[in-house]
Amino acid sequence: MTKAEQHRQEVRDKLNALTMEALDFDACECLNPSDLENGIDYVIETLEEHVRETSDIIYYSRAIEYLSEHDASLRRSLELADELGYKPADLNSELLASLLNQEETLGELYGIRDEIEELVDEWDEIEEDEEEDAPKED
Repeated sequence: MTKAEQHRQEVRDKLNALTMEALDFDACECLNPSDLENGIDYVIETLEEHVRETSDIIYYSRAIEYLSEHDASLRRSLELADELGYKPADLNSELLASLLNQEETLGELYGIRDEIEELVDEWDEIEEDEEEDAPKED
């Protein structure tokens, strides 16, 4: 393994550790190593999409438990549903819990955006160093 490959692996490991700690999922679930080359906006969008796809809380009992722990008055989850255009007839405990879980997880993601951006920048520096070290063609 070259020094650059080793450094890339370290960056991926840091990103995975960061997302596991803050978001409770491994960034490798939704990001390919080459995705880091596409910049911070692409990485955040990909992580946002993953959160939206995986934040559903299924089953009445789990939803009620989640809501009782995070929004016992249902004020915030009902506000979210209203903001997203849901009608009262469309609401149930699973939907409210899922919307709230999604909002909280996205909040955590945005809270670590700067740290993710530092890792993407570090990845870019590896790429730049490799280009500089590459043999020049005459």
